[in-house]
Amino acid sequence: YRIRLGSGKNLRTLYAYSDQEKDRILKENRRSKTDVQRFKGLGEMNARELQETTMDPAGRLTLQVTLVDAGRTEETFQTLMGKDASRRYQFIQENAVFVKNQIDV
Repeated sequence: YRIRLGSGKNLRTLYAYSDQEKDRILKENRRSKTDVQRFKGLGEMNARELQETTMDPAGRLTLQVTLVDAGRTEETFQTLMGKDASRRYQFIQENAVFVKNQIDV
């Protein structure tokens, strides 16, 4: 989330990486004028926002990812991002029930 607090010369921009962090920032700054924007993906950001959140080493959050089963990971990537749309559709149909209450549409 990008959270803008205040206005004019007093405008501050903060970033929250989780709902809990966003809620904490908003609670701590209740008296400030606020504007909250949620970025769901890189395609929703303009060049300046992408620089501030993703490209700037001082502001970005990086996590190391370790694969436990490279073969299964590759298979999952092919299912979700590969060219076979019917395979992806089947996966969604079989697994949608597991995320029914977690989707933010």
